[in-house]
Amino acid sequence: MKPLPDSILDRLHSQASDVMFDKGQVLARQQVATDAHNRPVYGYVAQEEISCGVRTAVNREATDAEGNVVLVDYVIRLPHGTAVTDQDRFRITRRNGWPDFTAVDCEIVGAVQHGLTAVTLNVHEVTHGR
Repeated sequence: MKPLPDSILDRLHSQASDVMFDKGQVLARQQVATDAHNRPVYGYVAQEEISCGVRTAVNREATDAEGNVVLVDYVIRLPHGTAVTDQDRFRITRRNGWPDFTAVDCEIVGAVQHGLTAVTLNVHEVTHGR
């Protein structure tokens, strides 16, 4: 199969980004300190706010890194080329333009899917460890 020409890929990336009406932040997992025994302490550092597409998942399941089946709360599409790993988290900061939306932190379940036009995440809402 022939690869798509760059002009078509650029148009597809642009069209995919144009329909991402929500906003969010990648919470990158990084070493933030060391403890008394000189072991690394990790935390989540918020990156800049980006456009995204958030869809509520109903009865959708995904397998996490340990092989457990987890119910997925949201499916999130990010612009092509967004730097995100399965160790990071994602914070939904604005949804459908709602001015009073309360930010929701989500844990990424399973592998990050890098497609031709977008990066797709299956996420589970985190209710602790903010």
